[in-house]
Amino acid sequence: EAAMALAARFAAGVTVIVRVGAGAFVIGGSAGFSGASKLEIVGAGVGSTTINGIYASYGGTLYVSKCTIGDYGIQCFGGGSSVYGFDIGFSGADGLSHVHASDGGVVQLGNYSVSAITSGGNHIFIGDASRVVLAGTVTVLANLTIGSWINADGPFAFCNAGCSFSLGAFSVTGPRYRTTQGSIIQTGGRGTSYLPGSTAGSVASGGQYL
Repeated sequence: EAAMALAARFAAGVTVIVRVGAGAFVIGGSAGFSGASKLEIVGAGVGSTTINGIYASYGGTLYVSKCTIGDYGIQCFGGGSSVYGFDIGFSGADGLSHVHASDGGVVQLGNYSVSAITSGGNHIFIGDASRVVLAGTVTVLANLTIGSWINADGPFAFCNAGCSFSLGAFSVTGPRYRTTQGSIIQTGGRGTSYLPGSTAGSVASGGQYL
C-alpha cells in the first residue's frame, strides 16, 4: 500500500512500476489506480506473490503480471479505464467474479491460470458497454464449480474469446456462458462447447453467442 501511494505521486503522464516480492498482500479493498495515470504491478511469480485484488477506475490504466490475484479479482469500471494482465493466476473470487468489467471498462488477459473459484461464482462478468479480450492459453489447475465461465449482461457488453483452454485432468461444472440484454460473446464460431463448463449456457433478450 505504501508503494501504491508513493507511485500515485509520480504517475502523471508516465508509467510507474511497482515490483512486489514473494508473499501474500492484503491491500485495503483492492490495489487500484485512477485518473490519467498508469501503474504496472510485477510480482515474483504466480506461485510466489498473491494480491487480494486490483482495480482500475475513472480512466486509470493498470498492468499486472507474475502474480496470483485472490479474493476481489480484477475489477475495471468506467470509460477510459483499462487493465492488462499477463502471466497471472486467479484463486478464489470472494463470491463475485475473477474479472468484473462494467460501465465502459476494458480488460485484456493473456496466458493465465485458474486454480480456485467460490462455488457458483462467474469467471468473467461483463456489464454495460464494457469489453474483455482473452488471448494465449488459459490453464485450469483444479476442479471448479461455476455460475458461468462468461456472463455478459448489459447493453454493448462484448467479450472476444480468442484463447485456447488447457484443462488436463480437471473439470469445470456449470454453464459455459450467459449472454443477455444485447451483449455479445465472440468465439469465432468455435461452437457451444468451446468455453469450459458442463452445459452450453443461455442466450436471452437480444444477447448473441457467435
